[in-house]
Amino acid sequence: MEFLSELLESEKILVSRLRRGELDQKTVGALLSRINTGVVTLVQDALDDRDLAEELVRAFEKAIKNQITVAPPVLSTLGKTLAMRHDLEFNGHRPSEQDLKRNLAGLKITLEQLESEKHLNVSQRDRKKIGRSKENQRDNPMFC
Repeated sequence: MEFLSELLESEKILVSRLRRGELDQKTVGALLSRINTGVVTLVQDALDDRDLAEELVRAFEKAIKNQITVAPPVLSTLGKTLAMRHDLEFNGHRPSEQDLKRNLAGLKITLEQLESEKHLNVSQRDRKKIGRSKENQRDNPMFC
């Protein structure tokens, strides 16, 4: 997962360039958002793919150990989530739900909030699809 390490390292570089004034906040924010979307997409895919999860867990451990990320607590939480899902080790042990809750508490997030966010995102997507479908029906003479 060399490309993931490069992504995480580029995240750190972008933040340092922002602090030095070489890049503006809007540009850095847009790039960081794209990087985070890529990482989250990989994690979502890894929830159903043990081999990918093993690679991501190793990459997250390496990134945290070598300090190449600006968000070690987030990577730790993602790594523990994958490790719990696939019964893997993360940082030398098998994480428990209590480990994950401690990480989330450090991020000021609860498991209930994660679940509600997941449902909120799904319902927002569904509402958009329904709205588009109604617009398409309104514009289509077959539905008049």
